[in-house]
Amino acid sequence: MSAYWLMELRVAMRALTKRPQFVLTVVIPLALSMATVISVFSLNSLLLLQSLPFKDAQQQYVVDFKLDFAGKTFPSLPVLKRRFVENQTSFESASLYVGETRTLELQHQLFKLETAFVSASYFDQLGLATTHGRAFNHNEKLNNFMPSTVLSYQLWQEKFSASPAIIGRQINIDGTFFSVVGVLKKGVLSPDNLASEQPQLYLPLDYSNADLFGDKNISEGDASIIAKGNANNRASYLNDVQSLANKLKTEISNPLLSFGTLKAHVTPLREAIIGDSDRLSLLLLLGALMLLLVACANLSNLFIARSVESKQDFAIHVAVGAKHKQLFNKLLMESSLLSFASGIMALLIVVWAIELIKFIGSDSLPRLNQLSIDSYTLLFSMLICCFLALFFSYIPFWLSRNAALNQQMQTSGKGGGKQNSARSRVALLLGQSALVS
Repeated sequence: MSAYWLMELRVAMRALTKRPQFVLTVVIPLALSMATVISVFSLNSLLLLQSLPFKDAQQQYVVDFKLDFAGKTFPSLPVLKRRFVENQTSFESASLYVGETRTLELQHQLFKLETAFVSASYFDQLGLATTHGRAFNHNEKLNNFMPSTVLSYQLWQEKFSASPAIIGRQINIDGTFFSVVGVLKKGVLSPDNLASEQPQLYLPLDYSNADLFGDKNISEGDASIIAKGNANNRASYLNDVQSLANKLKTEISNPLLSFGTLKAHVTPLREAIIGDSDRLSLLLLLGALMLLLVACANLSNLFIARSVESKQDFAIHVAVGAKHKQLFNKLLMESSLLSFASGIMALLIVVWAIELIKFIGSDSLPRLNQLSIDSYTLLFSMLICCFLALFFSYIPFWLSRNAALNQQMQTSGKGGGKQNSARSRVALLLGQSALVS
């Protein structure tokens, strides 16, 4: 059996090498169309199929409060969120996150870096592991004022030459020296909803400018709460959070809290990160698939024209005893070579296209820093190649069967094949018009 398919493969390759113009005309537009579909599918795979890269991601929630005051909505005060984290009992754990910008001084050069000020429990709650040293622990709890810092893997690579001796080193951040206690593993990230950019530095909450204690004349900054609980208790958590917020509201002296209306929100972490982006990605995928269908309809005309040229060859095969199955296998091998060649070229284009998507959509789509060609994308690409191979082999096979091959030796040159081909072209043109409209 393998010898039969090897022979078919050699015959198909020989036939295609004799028609390089036909091969290029098929492969190039098909590869571009497939690359568009595969690129958009990789985005859908990331947003819809891949789980979040956090420990117990289904159990993580984002807790937030909004203040309605004088007909306007304000973010709640950082002091309220700190008090909530300290007093809540509904969730297994809760952590604060404050995003700010800090300046790292290194070898007389200044670097503005996205910096996260986090609770001591933040790393353990989300499962953010280190490749060197440790993450924050009880030493970095609020009010301990422990000058410790954890570096991102990227910062460690770019600014510290990936030196293992980084642990224990003192670095100058806005004039204060912090001891490096850990470096995050490669690919370890914070949730996208917490900051517009991934943090490069992690510092204890004590060093944040946010008004976590309500002792400033003007409340500064904002804080986010990540809480871990039961994946199916959202409604119960919302009631508990609202009750505690109403209680804390009376204990904090602030005119906004005194006269405003406080409303709690409890949102699953995945929903908070993805938002409505899944709908947008599905619409993009639908558009890309329509583009591929139009390309297939256009290329079908080439395969129809080629089938007309090959009818006499097929008729000779039938005359000497070839079965329809053998003719179909011959066509399938040729279309498979074309489809998989297009698929390989498409994947090479996708590598570049993914970087383009990251650049264009960085401000509007979440998780793009994790976008890549994953196993789902590779499987989807193979399925497309198989579908196209069957589609482009069935068209000429169907035309050949309807042309009564066993009579083709007598009727070739009398226009029967051309009439059949013309009817097929009309059908495909109508299909194209329907797709475009």
